[in-house]
Amino acid sequence: KTNRWLGEADAVARDVATSDLEHEIVRERIENVRNLLAAAGEPDHGEAREHLEAARRLCDEILAE
Repeated sequence: KTNRWLGEADAVARDVATSDLEHEIVRERIENVRNLLAAAGEPDHGEAREHLEAARRLCDEILAE
């Protein structure tokens, strides 16, 4: 189940990173990524938890701009 949420978050994040989108659309999609990452829960693997936390921090940083 976690992989499903992470896969969807990855797809949305890649779209944001590779598309020329208006600022508001970027914010909406990053909020979506943040929600998907929250729904993923906490993975068992330590390195995966670190990557997930880093992704959550990046979403927060982008949204704080």
